[in-house]
Amino acid sequence: MKKLNNAIVLPLIGAMMCGAFACVPAQEVSDAATKSYTDLANTATLGSSLRIEPSVVYEVKSKGDLGAIESADVAPSVALLEVSAGMNVKFTDGNMEFATLFDDYLKGDVIPALRIETEELAQEFVAYMTDTYYISDIMVVSSSSAVLDLIYNDEVCFIANGVYDVSDREISSNRYDFWEHIATANSVGANILMIDGEDENAAVAANYAAALNKVCWGKVSAAESAAVGAVAAGCYGIVGESLATMQSAIVKFEKSGFAQAQSVAAHRGITKYANENSLTSCAAAVNEGATHIEIDVQVTRDGEIILCHNSDAGYTSTSAASNWIVLKTAEELRKETLNDYDEGYGETFPTLDELIEALIDTDVIFIVELKIDGASPVALSLNPIEKIYEIFSSYDKMTGRWLAITFYGSYAKAMREVCPEIPVCCLGFAKETETNIINWDLRPESSTVAPVAQFIRFCRNANVGLDFTVTSDTYGTVKNYAVRGYLQNTWTYETTDHTSYGVNIATTNKAEEMAMKVKEVAVGNIELTAEQINSGSAKVPCRTYNGFVSENKCSIVYVDGTAEAGKTVRALFVYQDGAYGVYSNLVKVTVK
Repeated sequence: MKKLNNAIVLPLIGAMMCGAFACVPAQEVSDAATKSYTDLANTATLGSSLRIEPSVVYEVKSKGDLGAIESADVAPSVALLEVSAGMNVKFTDGNMEFATLFDDYLKGDVIPALRIETEELAQEFVAYMTDTYYISDIMVVSSSSAVLDLIYNDEVCFIANGVYDVSDREISSNRYDFWEHIATANSVGANILMIDGEDENAAVAANYAAALNKVCWGKVSAAESAAVGAVAAGCYGIVGESLATMQSAIVKFEKSGFAQAQSVAAHRGITKYANENSLTSCAAAVNEGATHIEIDVQVTRDGEIILCHNSDAGYTSTSAASNWIVLKTAEELRKETLNDYDEGYGETFPTLDELIEALIDTDVIFIVELKIDGASPVALSLNPIEKIYEIFSSYDKMTGRWLAITFYGSYAKAMREVCPEIPVCCLGFAKETETNIINWDLRPESSTVAPVAQFIRFCRNANVGLDFTVTSDTYGTVKNYAVRGYLQNTWTYETTDHTSYGVNIATTNKAEEMAMKVKEVAVGNIELTAEQINSGSAKVPCRTYNGFVSENKCSIVYVDGTAEAGKTVRALFVYQDGAYGVYSNLVKVTVK
């Protein structure tokens, strides 16, 4: 069955909600293609010590550049190619048929990313992948959302990961101004956004995108400092024409840690000293500096959205057991008192509206787990996804401040139909209970993220990201996923050991333990003497998750400039506390 276009599926929501997740056939390749290649490229590490290592995206401009790929000690992760009619790759010194280039220079080692800017050429790409040469590990780069949408909605070419090029757009210092680009990218199945990596606000876009489970690539010039700056800004890919310069920039990150600090999601709020999923626990999470709050939502018989982990109100309240939320009105349920931590707080089940109103003037992002009675037929009949979307949409200040996670294919499907701009993550494996018999089609049978090719095909088809329980695979697979636009969000940590994994958003029961860890390095203006700069370390202001600023000793990675009085240099500062490490952005330092 062909994937449905958004404009077609919207009127069908009610009729399709209870069906299996809409998907393409399970064949591995196009049956019509005369040639195919289904293996993944082996995107080797580049030699940095970053927990989430960025990718080198090499803009190949001439045939001679292909020799640079062959002779490189470590191949780039991605080759960005401009194609023309006939699926020929355009070079400054002539053209080459794409299949020849792929077979001779890229196959097995480098992911091809084809720049396609017109719908006519997109149609040709679709025909090529369908009839001539099917390649499962391939990307399409475009500044046209229509091009990306056309390719994503094709039954064969959906596997081609989309890269939405907004590198010609100026980036605002207000992160929410970047929401329109993330929303557009998600609605057309693109996991990667290409930005101007040298924009002074590149870190704003890159970190906000990661907070919503999207990857930013930074387009950079040939200057090594430009590539260093883009990586430090949080770009998980750097795009440029100098392969050697980009690779040498990445190896400057030789200290263990993160280019930009992890996002920390307080699991059901701070439950160390408050009832889970309560207004108090969520307010405490904000106070402790959590970047996200993970909440569970249920729907009542009268259509109210309330916060509760279990379908049974008796799980966390004074209610009798087996008091099913979906069968009760909100008024009935809110006569009960939350008691999983302490009944003395006198709190009841909060509504989603109440939580938003309590936290609307903060910057915290909501991770909304779509529990909703285990996707039971009763819950589905109440159209909960539409109700959740309506609630968030009714608050201007909540635009771009939520994403969804779920175990249930029916809810992922409904999100795709109702609000395709909102990112959704799969929680690792399909739940099956007496009230939920809906499986995720094409879903691998493992609850880990080890089978990379299978999971990427599944995630591409369902337009979902990864939000998996932590396993021994979590760090080992991060490179292969991140290069293809999939950051690893992981649950649920009982300590801060997530800082030793390649985790993007760590959902934790110990968010309060992260409160005093350094989140931002070298905040404000920095002045140092030449002697300090040359010594390799200095004390600079650092900000913790809960906002406390103090001076901490940091290593200095000298990038460029002149270490003389009255001059400026550019440098990275690296804070380390045992295995925990965080880099600053590229900082201008005034030499005293």
